[in-house]
Amino acid sequence: MKKGLNLWSVSWPGSEGAPSWEGLVKIVKDIGYDGIEFTYDEEKIRPQDLDRNQRIRYLETVKSQGMEIPSVATGVFWQHNPASQDANERERAVELGKLGLDLASDLGAKVLLVVPAVNVPELAYQRVWDHSVNFIRALASHAEQVGVTVGVENVWNRFLYSPVEFRKFVESAGSDHVRAYLDIGNILELGHPTQWIRELKGMIACVHVKDFDLSAGGLSGFRHLKKGNVNWPDVMKELRRVGYDGYLNVECFPSFDPTVASPTFQDAVRASEENSRALDEIIANR
Repeated sequence: MKKGLNLWSVSWPGSEGAPSWEGLVKIVKDIGYDGIEFTYDEEKIRPQDLDRNQRIRYLETVKSQGMEIPSVATGVFWQHNPASQDANERERAVELGKLGLDLASDLGAKVLLVVPAVNVPELAYQRVWDHSVNFIRALASHAEQVGVTVGVENVWNRFLYSPVEFRKFVESAGSDHVRAYLDIGNILELGHPTQWIRELKGMIACVHVKDFDLSAGGLSGFRHLKKGNVNWPDVMKELRRVGYDGYLNVECFPSFDPTVASPTFQDAVRASEENSRALDEIIANR
């Protein structure tokens, strides 16, 4: 398995003190990662603002350090809900997803992380399901054209909280270009990671790794690797048993350290380096 670092772990909207892209990539390489998970949003990095030359620059800089961009992640679907009552919002979600697929393709990434929907009380659950499936199918058609996989992530969206339901949802897309993007830390308060891994055998496109402190709970429970309650030896055993051999992408925001009140870029680099060493131990089952 390979080690990746989500870009938000060291550079997030509103962060200050980060170096140029070239400097940032070198830091990520030096602290031990094989790849960088690129990110886009509607504030700091927007696909529609990146021309062909900029995309080439991003990719060539990463390749020059002997790394790759395995995947692209985004949070835009929290703002533009694929299951919104508003048809314009649903159309905007599809548009942003297609922009992300094009960006992923240009960056040589194999996977685009997608939040499938945000469940809203105004709609029946079946209606949320239907809107979300339509969204994923629309992206699947474009994904097939550009050679990228849509990675449906398990998140705290009040939707698809069972691994059985999650598998059924992914299968309902009817495309080999739609698979699961499994976030281990997101599971822990709601279920058991090993059950999810078993149930999603054969359809895991990528994996996010972060830890979770059950005694804290809620959003304040997220932690850096090996600082929470995830049973990493069991997780790694199950991932290997189902044949997963892809990227383990660290997605650990600087704020995951409760002892640091206002994290800086330097705090983010330090934490990412510690997570790199912890991930080495996790992969080695130590």
